[in-house]
Amino acid sequence: MYKSIIFFSFFFSIFIHSQEKLKVNYEVIHQTNVSWGDANLSDEMKDQMLKKIEQLKKRPESCILYYYGGNSYFTELVSDEKNINKKQKKEYFKFKNQNSYYQLNDYRVEEFYGYYPDSSSEIEYKNENLIIENYLCKLAIVKTGNIISKVWYTEEIPVSAGPYNYNSLPGLVLKVENSKYLCYATHISKDCKEQEIKKMDSKLSVYKGLELETKIKEGRDKMRKNGRENLEAFKQKMQNSK
Repeated sequence: MYKSIIFFSFFFSIFIHSQEKLKVNYEVIHQTNVSWGDANLSDEMKDQMLKKIEQLKKRPESCILYYYGGNSYFTELVSDEKNINKKQKKEYFKFKNQNSYYQLNDYRVEEFYGYYPDSSSEIEYKNENLIIENYLCKLAIVKTGNIISKVWYTEEIPVSAGPYNYNSLPGLVLKVENSKYLCYATHISKDCKEQEIKKMDSKLSVYKGLELETKIKEGRDKMRKNGRENLEAFKQKMQNSK
């Protein structure tokens, strides 16, 4: 009888929180690595560009997570100024009862979705705690490809949701730190409406596995070409302003 009560309580808790609605604001600070490639730039121009990049790096970007009834949508709210040499949009979708997520890949000249099973990441749970936004958080080490992240999540909000692809842990993710960025929650509320969960664009293709890897490589090549063109345009602008 006692085991039956525990069993019922466990699944009742899961049911209740599957109906949860959340809106979580995050801030993220990116680590930017600069490579000039074959660009023919003067030392003065490189210095000016590096100063501009350093100024932008000091300003955190805003992100937001919407969670409603088991479905979640996460996006970076990137300003046009900081978006010059980056992918234009970063959007992640996770649907109720699916052990996977979808990521929008935006390479300026082409957009498509990537399908990723939760098993694409390795998770190691640690016996460490931290208080974030008044919630007791636990630590997990998450490895995705060659990226190793310290991820803090709270079981006090037992929903599998968080920023970027960190959406398969047994609690809401409040902080992520790796070699690419530091992302942390700044505000948590229940002020979320179902219509705020953006729907995936049915006009865009969805790729997975080896086909996705090929499309990502093609997209990066196109973006590099676009970046070189933007760099040349910036160089011409700087020269004309003298």
